[in-house]
Amino acid sequence: MGGGGFIGERPAGASSWCKGDDVIKNLNDVFFDPASSNGEYQAARPAAPLFGQVQNISGNWQNLLAAYTDAFDLAGGSICPGWPTYLRALGELGVNIVTTSSTSTTSDVLVFGTTTAAIPVWMKTGLMVYDFSTPGAITAGQTVTGINTPSAGQIRISANVNATVNSGDTIVFSAYGGGNAVTTSLTNTPSPVLTFGPGNVPSWMAKGLNVYDASNPGAITGGQTVLDFDNKTVTLTTGVNATVHSGDTIVFSVPPGQGQLNIYNIAQARYECLTANVGMTTSKHDPHDAKKHGHGVKRSGIIVTTSPTNTSGLVLTFGAGNIPSWMDVGMNVFDASTPGAITGGQTVTGINTPSAGQIRISANVNATVNSGDTIVFSVPPVVGSITIDSPYIPPGAALSRRGLGPTREP
Repeated sequence: MGGGGFIGERPAGASSWCKGDDVIKNLNDVFFDPASSNGEYQAARPAAPLFGQVQNISGNWQNLLAAYTDAFDLAGGSICPGWPTYLRALGELGVNIVTTSSTSTTSDVLVFGTTTAAIPVWMKTGLMVYDFSTPGAITAGQTVTGINTPSAGQIRISANVNATVNSGDTIVFSAYGGGNAVTTSLTNTPSPVLTFGPGNVPSWMAKGLNVYDASNPGAITGGQTVLDFDNKTVTLTTGVNATVHSGDTIVFSVPPGQGQLNIYNIAQARYECLTANVGMTTSKHDPHDAKKHGHGVKRSGIIVTTSPTNTSGLVLTFGAGNIPSWMDVGMNVFDASTPGAITGGQTVTGINTPSAGQIRISANVNATVNSGDTIVFSVPPVVGSITIDSPYIPPGAALSRRGLGPTREP
């Protein structure tokens, strides 16, 4: 994994984080096979409603972890230590809140409301501060120095803002997050390529991550994100704004809200497949392969038919407006309510066709699909497959060094 690590240094043993096989095995032991001889899947199924209650909101990683804990307790097992620390990292990468008033260059106070409730519980002094909406507004390496001060709903930072922070700006706080890597060569304007040396680009790198130079805050201020990467360089969407020096610490973070969305998608996939008694395979992406790698969750899911389909038909009806955004051509199709109804390896060939709210599949159904049947759509080749964002992200030691997490690394 080279020089990549979470927040600052690369803790000892970081190379082991690049595997994550124990995490994958742990999850698949419980969720892979509904008919497993050990009965773990069926024992865990009553936890499905807890997964379904996870919302797409800040802090939702804690609710997802509670659902996993319940599922593993029911199955008579325990969660691999790497998974809780990963969920926490994903949930807190790029944590953010939105300003409710502007801040001029004569002020070091950001305003998010008028009550203490406007400031999230995760807020802490020392967090790095970045204006995602106006990248040039906070560029001097400011950190949080006061919470709910000078008034409720306000945050004091270590120096005046560098340009006006507007009302409605999304302010990102580097909680435990992003990750970082240290450059080994300088990058002059207008080059967009950051160099970290062979093998030193962290395995959690992904397209679309936000980028910030913690050593030289004025160097990357154009809202640049990761366009591409290999094992030694990262290419940004546009050139740097000032020289990035060799030895600079570059911080990468998930775009605001994406970590919380991934948490929600993982929860929904578990909920829907457990409810439908469908097996799930959890897998990880390929490090340093930008084409196969990303901070996202491949969604499988379920929807319920509103009309029957007989054996002369290849169109499933769900009602106008009921086709989810994750639906895609090529997805596998399975009737969880009537397992014999779709058994020919049918896949999705058309969405909202021939009419809105309908899905065309590759061959006629094999037996009648009834109105009210639960239809499972999954990413090939595995029914219920979930590709999760790298479960070997290395927050474990970083959190333990702050007394916030387990000392055992994933």
